[in-house]
Amino acid sequence: MVKKSLTDSAELDEPPQSVIAAAAFYNCKNENRLVVGTGEHLSKMRTAIDDLVRGSGLTLFGSSVERYSNEENHGYTYLAWIGESAIDIHTWPEYGSAIVNTHLCNIHSNNDAKRDAFFAAVRTFYRSRQPVFAEPSRLSLESK
Repeated sequence: MVKKSLTDSAELDEPPQSVIAAAAFYNCKNENRLVVGTGEHLSKMRTAIDDLVRGSGLTLFGSSVERYSNEENHGYTYLAWIGESAIDIHTWPEYGSAIVNTHLCNIHSNNDAKRDAFFAAVRTFYRSRQPVFAEPSRLSLESK
């Protein structure tokens, strides 16, 4: 199949695709957002990241945050179930970093702009001074 032009971010790739993208956010200056902190703090992190998901135009169905340990200065994992597929974030406060993975399905529309908006919001949220974006992996949903 011929791929359509992507000049319009809402235009769909042909064939439909599942797009997996990762980003590493290093040298994060907002270290307080990388740690578990108190239970109340962790709950606020979940709510704040939920807002980033929604603000990027993604459809949030649910989310959870899991601690690596009960130590307040340790990192956490955030998981989101979204209409476009899923997101996970893993934080390492001891390294001042967060790793973010997105799995977005481009079935009815191209979600690349939403992913880019989400990554930009995460960079601001953690105040990362050294983001690294991996090339997205595009997998066709149709066999050849």
